[in-house]
Amino acid sequence: MDARLHEIYSRYNTELKPLIADQETRMSAFEEPLLLNLSKMFDFLSQAQTREEGFQNKLEEMDNVLSTCISQSYMYIATAIKDDIKQFEKNNGGTIRIKLEKGTFSSAYENLKDEIRKIDKRCKKNQNDYVSHIEDYKESYLKCLELEQLIEEVNDTETLLHSSKGSWRWTLVGWCLSIFTSLWAGKYAVMYVTKIWEAAQLMLNMQ
Repeated sequence: MDARLHEIYSRYNTELKPLIADQETRMSAFEEPLLLNLSKMFDFLSQAQTREEGFQNKLEEMDNVLSTCISQSYMYIATAIKDDIKQFEKNNGGTIRIKLEKGTFSSAYENLKDEIRKIDKRCKKNQNDYVSHIEDYKESYLKCLELEQLIEEVNDTETLLHSSKGSWRWTLVGWCLSIFTSLWAGKYAVMYVTKIWEAAQLMLNMQ
């Protein structure tokens, strides 16, 4: 096997295949742009194997598409993790998160989110140029994995249930105060309406 072809094939096995497996596990599907590029990559491979003129050029084109597939995979997996993070935040508001691990979780969590936001901001520049952003997408992917691991370490039922109970106590107190205030206001509102009605009746009787 040609040394350059062997190098590309090694990248495919060690970098792209694990990412494809991860996508299949997380998403049970593949994004269309990735599928198209995978098809294109194998087209270049079949052309290169004929060893026609321009063989090395075909290999370079194949390697370029491989880099695109790897970069896209980093992006798609990171996006799937971010969706899970949004669900985590929906289920566990800031008042809950700040209590986890005696406050240390929230600090590490927000720092990682901030780092991911900065990387994603870089990726928005020429965002369709996946090859030039491959290291950025990889870094975002790795930070998302780190954030996911941080969540998994505290995402046990007992911890979150305990924090949720504390939050629900204050919520319940708020509801009780709201109901009491409404009843109190209602009581006096009825009293004032009654007095106004009595005054109106008195004025009518005096006419």
